[in-house]
Amino acid sequence: MLPHYFLKILSAFNLLTIPFKKSFSINQDPFVMDQSPHVFFTANQERFEQRKKSLGGKSSSEVLLLSVPSFSSTSSIVMLNMRTLEAEEIEFSFDFTLPAN
Repeated sequence: MLPHYFLKILSAFNLLTIPFKKSFSINQDPFVMDQSPHVFFTANQERFEQRKKSLGGKSSSEVLLLSVPSFSSTSSIVMLNMRTLEAEEIEFSFDFTLPAN
């Protein structure tokens, strides 16, 4: 069985107002993943990290776990090649020196 995923700060009232497809049955939880994702990422982290993790089970598929750094504190972004699932960090440098008059 694949793990649950959920929205932050989701109340029971808000859950009832989300328009689900009619293909969902009353017993089917819309927050249970039927298929394994290729990439999980989390943003606003202290540094860039990547790791491949095997979920095990029947499919034994691998998931790429990405830690995306906060741009405001690191001045870097993460580029992900969707074909190869290779990620790299790109750092920007800013030089704000003013020219002498």
